[in-house]
Amino acid sequence: MGFIVLLISCPLFKHFRSVGSIFGTECEKRGMLIRVAGDSIMLSPPLIMTPNEVEEIISKFGDALKATEERIGELKSRKN
Repeated sequence: MGFIVLLISCPLFKHFRSVGSIFGTECEKRGMLIRVAGDSIMLSPPLIMTPNEVEEIISKFGDALKATEERIGELKSRKN
């Protein structure tokens, strides 16, 4: 297994706690198993993958990240 860590550190997210858990939930909705530690996201994809599998992971990851951004936007608008 490989190991990838993503730290969510973006001005849009700085006012919210638990952005990592929102992102983790969005990944799970898309069938991705990840580990969340605060705002660190750990992903362990297999070391041997087909190009289609890589594309699938990247697509799901991007979709989850976009959904997280939208959710944070909703929370931010409620706060104002």
